Amino acid sequence: PQKPLIVVEGMFDCLRIAEFYPHVIAIGTNQLSESKLKRLSQFNVVWGTDNDTGGDISRKQACAHFSRDSQSQYREIVPPKIYKDFGAMPRHMVESVLKQAGLI
Repeated sequence: PQKPLIVVEGMFDCLRIAEFYPHVIAIGTNQLSESKLKRLSQFNVVWGTDNDTGGDISRKQACAHFSRDSQSQYREIVPPKIYKDFGAMPRHMVESVLKQAGLI
């Protein structure tokens, strides 16, 4: 089975998660065009954008897109409220979030 692909906003978020899980990409923004979301539809996507207003909008956009696509699987991971993103979190907390999500 295909490993889930974690999608995050920034490079530092990506690097922090990659310490524990190699299937992660940084999109460099909190919103993607419909065509780029379509390209991600071939993956089992775990959306991990920032814990802020932009990240909230991004999660809603991604959820709407992936819920229309019966071929793809979609779920979310969100940093705890005290952290803006995964890059700002201590290693042990990122590991804990990934374990709770069943990714490691």
